[in-house]
Amino acid sequence: MLRILLLATAAVASTKRGHKHKKPAAAAPPKLAYMAIPGAKDETSAPRACWAAPKSWREGLVDAYGSSVVVCSPEALRSNKMCACRLCPVDECVSRNALAQLNLDHALGVGSGRDSDALREFYRLTANASLVTNVPISEGHTTKREEMWGSLVDVVMSFLKTVKPPLKMKPCARPPSSKCAAALAAPPYQYAGAPACRAAFVGSVQPTKVPLSFFQKFDKAAGLDFVRRFSWHFYGADRGNYSARLRGVLDAMNLSSTFHGRVDDVQGAYCAADVAVAFPLHDRNPRVPTEALRAGRPVFASLEANLAGAVACQPFVGAVSWRDSRRNLIAAFQSWALNATAAAPAVFDAFAANCLDRTALFDRVWRVLERVKDERQGARRAVACEAPGACLRPTCGDGPTVEVAARACLGVSRDDLS
Repeated sequence: MLRILLLATAAVASTKRGHKHKKPAAAAPPKLAYMAIPGAKDETSAPRACWAAPKSWREGLVDAYGSSVVVCSPEALRSNKMCACRLCPVDECVSRNALAQLNLDHALGVGSGRDSDALREFYRLTANASLVTNVPISEGHTTKREEMWGSLVDVVMSFLKTVKPPLKMKPCARPPSSKCAAALAAPPYQYAGAPACRAAFVGSVQPTKVPLSFFQKFDKAAGLDFVRRFSWHFYGADRGNYSARLRGVLDAMNLSSTFHGRVDDVQGAYCAADVAVAFPLHDRNPRVPTEALRAGRPVFASLEANLAGAVACQPFVGAVSWRDSRRNLIAAFQSWALNATAAAPAVFDAFAANCLDRTALFDRVWRVLERVKDERQGARRAVACEAPGACLRPTCGDGPTVEVAARACLGVSRDDLS
């Protein structure tokens, strides 16, 4: 019996050793080297680990290459010669010398200004790539590429002017309530009863996100009657007990309000509403408006929310400065609410598919890069616009030039392409 057990143990051990020596399939050679200025507090001399799943659309953009990629980080590139970058997804170190010897299709650097020395070194080590591009993330980036990076690097676009699709948001199962649109269209003398529309503020409840002036400017007969047709719902953490002050203003105006606090189901918050309002005093990352639109909800926003032009000019998006007059705010809000709540769900679907879907975003970025590559090769070609309902109407002006319209279809402005 003991002999049989020993033989069985030996057989199992042999099997394990056999599996241990099996070599994994080799990854395809990298086509892309990518380095982003992270702005993260935990940046160290070791390059960041490969991601198991895209954390943002930038990483999704890298994943869209469909092969292994070299991911570099600024601090590691400065101080770590043997492990300056990481080959993903196999998670292996890449030295500075090895990076310089790679035969790359594309070297993509994201950032400007603060870490320009690291980017300059990244571009020096990847100079043999077929295409070398920089995506500036600093607002108002005006530095000529010849001055900052050298003539081999093309500045292609700005993240701040690009529609950024939310990662987790999905279209809601139901469209906004038809009762809401009917209630808003009714004249004051015919409307009576409880609020028929549900408006959502999503995000932390604080003065810079939900300014009192937004509601206080409606505290006149015409405007007050209109906003009373909404029940106002707030989803987010209360900062400094600001909700008590806000509730006092809303109660004084006889407005229906509910404060839900921090919620895990943000998707459910959007889908329970008929419209969303994002009216910050300033915002560099307009996440809430984009999420709401992806869920299929009309959005009223402040100009200071910094919506991309292709978003702000959609018919179901209203925008006015928080500094604007009482009359202009009331007129803009009423006009937006009447038109946006009557919009067909198909309009939202077309916009989301063309502008807020990550695959569509990758496609637009690829077309920008292909355009840059073609121009570098001297083969300039016309860029066809996308179908109606896509990322059009970026300037809100009349009669844009062919060049502006074509580049607008790529999700960029005239100044974004070098």
